[in-house]
Amino acid sequence: MGSTKNYFLTLLEQCSEEQFGQDAIEAALVNGALKLTYNLPTDLHTIFDLRSNCCDAPPQGECCAKGSGRCSQCGEGAQFESNFDRFVVAHQKQCREHGDALVEVYRASGIMEEILRPMSLAQHIPQPVQDYAGTHHTS
Repeated sequence: MGSTKNYFLTLLEQCSEEQFGQDAIEAALVNGALKLTYNLPTDLHTIFDLRSNCCDAPPQGECCAKGSGRCSQCGEGAQFESNFDRFVVAHQKQCREHGDALVEVYRASGIMEEILRPMSLAQHIPQPVQDYAGTHHTS
């Protein structure tokens, strides 16, 4: 168990310094979009190598800065992106959908108005109360 956990941590650290990127890799693992071999170079290759949007093949030669190039499988011009890019986009979409669903639950329950209602902070600061022994407490 410890070696598997260490492998996951190493993989996540190699994939992204940002929490959101690491979360995207975790989500890809959970939903089955990423299958690990437990060989770090192979798994990083799977995550970061560029693949075409037409045949899921590597580029033939170099890609330009915008990610376009020639597909090595069909020979056609194609856009290329890494699985990491795909994982991040999918995770962003899932987070947005969850956020939208949460807003709808808040609206339906009436709590949205409560959340958005302006509130004076001065009304909610507890006032100190002194007991018979002279000790201060907040109410």
